[in-house]
Amino acid sequence: MAQGFSTFMQQTTATRELIHLAWPMLIAQLAMMANAVIDTAMAGRLSVLDLAAVGIAAFMMATIQMSLVSVLLAVSPIVSQMYGANRRAESGREIQQGGWIALALSLVAIPLLMLVGVYHLGDAL
Repeated sequence: MAQGFSTFMQQTTATRELIHLAWPMLIAQLAMMANAVIDTAMAGRLSVLDLAAVGIAAFMMATIQMSLVSVLLAVSPIVSQMYGANRRAESGREIQQGGWIALALSLVAIPLLMLVGVYHLGDAL
């Protein structure tokens, strides 16, 4: 019985730590979804065409954004492992490389998002 309680307490502690680490990402995801919902609700009052345009734009933006951001999600565990292994200089280099990757991905994302915007603006004009 004592062993079962100990295992339960370890799982509870791990769950609390996970929640502590995950809540900022949860808030960010909820904010992105709320943004799309609010845009849809506001466009829905205008016309069916506006509602369709907002839906397509939200889909395209989320697809591009998530595709590029998911590449950066690999940096955190790499840096965490190096930091935990007391290899601080190497973890600093990985953070720096993550910054360069973010810059390169933003140079890819900006034209893609501008292309989507220009395409939709051209249809509306």
